[in-house]
Amino acid sequence: MFKKIFVVEDKELDIKRLRSNLVLASDEDVIDVINDIDKAYQTITRRIKPGNDYAAIIDTYWGTNEPKGIMLAKNLRQIFPSMKLIAYTSTNRVVDKDFPNIHENFDALIDKETASPDASAITLSQIDREFLKKLKNGYDFFRRSTTKNLQIKTVAEAERNYFFKISSEKRVNAQLIMADFYKFSLKEDDLQLIRFRNLQDALDRALRIDELSGVQVVVLPTGDGVAIGLITDEVKPVALMVSFGLLSHLRDFGLAKELRVGVHFGRVYHLVGEKGEAQIIGPGINKAARVEAASEAGRVLVSEEYFSAFIDRAGEDYCLELVKGEQNTFKIKDEIFHARFISRGDIGA
Repeated sequence: MFKKIFVVEDKELDIKRLRSNLVLASDEDVIDVINDIDKAYQTITRRIKPGNDYAAIIDTYWGTNEPKGIMLAKNLRQIFPSMKLIAYTSTNRVVDKDFPNIHENFDALIDKETASPDASAITLSQIDREFLKKLKNGYDFFRRSTTKNLQIKTVAEAERNYFFKISSEKRVNAQLIMADFYKFSLKEDDLQLIRFRNLQDALDRALRIDELSGVQVVVLPTGDGVAIGLITDEVKPVALMVSFGLLSHLRDFGLAKELRVGVHFGRVYHLVGEKGEAQIIGPGINKAARVEAASEAGRVLVSEEYFSAFIDRAGEDYCLELVKGEQNTFKIKDEIFHARFISRGDIGA
């Protein structure tokens, strides 16, 4: 692990998001926040001690079109060639003229948005112990799509050229979660964005459970929530665990009672695009959407298929702790199905 990780950022929300991920990946006392770009060089060089491993996550843009963070990285790289440097920026600002500098002066690029057409960027959810270990060991995070990025001239061109071209497909059974904020469209635009960011933070934490080791996780943002596919032969109700974790972490933001969740088990196509991006389509995810639409704010509704496969078994200690509602019949878009509400003591009914 690194002796110290410097976060060079001035926006309080981004500092909070970075810190929350780094705390999970390392230790809180390892993180040192610097919110002044002009003083960052002196501050970092003063706090570094010889013979130790250090890393810095630097916001490349500081309220202007001038990428001051790149200049800071260049200066640090000259003095401390072994120091690991990570660019933190929205990749829609990384245009043709800036990407070569980021590629040359940084070891990785973190995209502060939820999704990116830039295959060389990692997301906040990928900041974990494995990422820090790879970073420390010199893993090349820029191996993919570097040439393509250098050919992109503008953001508009990048958007026009971004298509989902399927490179592989597999028909699989998956545990599926659909979640959305109730009456999301009635909120002000800024409140919608805040809720979506809080949902992302809560999901990042909910997906960090040991039971998901070896599980292929596909996360797809929707207009007012998220779709999650958990592709595994695991017999544990991992989708239900993630759902309760999501509601539990959203309580920190006072939003647990606004999110409604639907859980289903069914057949989907797991598609992988040419850039490594993932998608799930098919009857399973469509049914999960129906279950979610029948759910209620602050509650988890599971289909009878999911209940039968993962919950209705006395040998599962986790399931014995659940409060299992009665089976109900629902009708959404002319489709009739059976489902029941499931709750856990610390989540409520």
